Amino acid sequence: MKKYLKEYWPYLLALLPVMLLRDFSPASELRYVSLATELINGNHLFCLTWQGEEFPYIMPLYVWLIALLKLVFGHHFMITITLLFSFIPSIIILAIMNRWVEKYDAQSFRLKDGSQSRMLASIMLFTCGMQLAMSFFVSPDMLFSLWIVAALYTFWRLIMDQGSYGLSKDIKKRKHLQWRFGLYVFLAVFTKGPLGFIIPFVSTTLFLLFSGRIRRWASAWNWRGWIVFLGLLNIWLYLTYLEGGAEWLDKMMLESPLAMFLHPEHHNRPWYYYLLSLWADTLPWGPICIVVIVISLIRRIHHNEFHWNRFFGTPLQNFFAITIAVSLVYFSAQKMKLDVNMLPAYPFLVYLGVMQLEQWRWPVRMNWPMIWVCRIVLLIVFIGGLLCPWLNIKTCYGRICYHANDLQRELNTEKFYVYKVRRPKGMDVYLHEDPIEATPEDIAEGKLQNTLLIMKEYRLDRLKKNLDELGVPAEKQGEVIDELGDYIIVRFR
Repeated sequence: MKKYLKEYWPYLLALLPVMLLRDFSPASELRYVSLATELINGNHLFCLTWQGEEFPYIMPLYVWLIALLKLVFGHHFMITITLLFSFIPSIIILAIMNRWVEKYDAQSFRLKDGSQSRMLASIMLFTCGMQLAMSFFVSPDMLFSLWIVAALYTFWRLIMDQGSYGLSKDIKKRKHLQWRFGLYVFLAVFTKGPLGFIIPFVSTTLFLLFSGRIRRWASAWNWRGWIVFLGLLNIWLYLTYLEGGAEWLDKMMLESPLAMFLHPEHHNRPWYYYLLSLWADTLPWGPICIVVIVISLIRRIHHNEFHWNRFFGTPLQNFFAITIAVSLVYFSAQKMKLDVNMLPAYPFLVYLGVMQLEQWRWPVRMNWPMIWVCRIVLLIVFIGGLLCPWLNIKTCYGRICYHANDLQRELNTEKFYVYKVRRPKGMDVYLHEDPIEATPEDIAEGKLQNTLLIMKEYRLDRLKKNLDELGVPAEKQGEVIDELGDYIIVRFR
């Protein structure tokens, strides 16, 4: 722990304000918190529900972890969720990648033992746009990325250390790694579904095939790993079947993944979407790494150094390149495309790019300016985190809902209504009940008597105009009793 704190304390310091002061965003963070709340309040463990309806599209592990924190601390705190399940996994990914290249491809990093180059790669990765954002965002994607990186690193140790196993101690170590490999793959599936199996399986198999090591496939995908993976998977699916039936299993493991390829309801984008979004999602360093990797390939082709089974100079670089390509092709084949899906590929993209910089005889003196740019990015994030209280009242629901709760107790009103509020479903996290969507017709019919209505302030004039057209008297159009940021609370007597 002391070693981690010594090396990564600037990252923690930079993100601490945003993790302490930021509220849950209405977009998706409130959904995970709401799922965890319903998990605690309901009589279900494997079959998640949202707003009382079945929600088989999210795997249970991440929701379980959030629910566990709620049971321990009595409340959903942003700092505990993001610190434990976003920031720490991000830091562990950096540590794994550094250990990986240090042990198996040190010659790609110059400067003595390559420590400065590894520091450059790690801080570049952490300050890449999406990687940095997911380090303080409530989402299972960083945890999923950790399981993928850990599984692929374990695979590499099994394959590349195979020749050194002669003593009984080494044999015991190999067996231990095989158990762990199966566990990491299962945890990836338990976090984001079948995708957690597809990426490791295809990446490792293609690498062994292209590198002429296919005979070693059983060393990684050993019966021990299969026992752990299939054993835990079947236990999970069986318990899910007991709770939700065969229909739930079909939706969770078949319909939802197939919908991403065939007929997605949202985020239906063209096949080349990731070829464009990857540049923006990995700013400022992703585009540099992409250009460096492409130019390196062109140079190797020009010098007749490119072979179908050896794309770059070392096996580890080839494995990183195959993992990136597999992720890109797989997600591009889906019609439903989310930028965050490519998150597990970012560590391999950045580290492969830095490796190519060193192969180019990149001037050592240029490392420090890049490191200082990364530090400036961390400083900007730190300052931005201090502005979160102001942003919360503009974009999030926490403060206005807390005010509504106080007013409900004070005025003894009955229900909460919302009017044209974006994604109000997660408000139950704060209001402890589901708010009801209101319409001008509901107000005209008197359905909002003795209630509170939450809405954006700029919509008030339009609402009153609609009520006037419906013939609602002014005294029955409600009165504004509280205002916070862009939101107001209207009381109906």
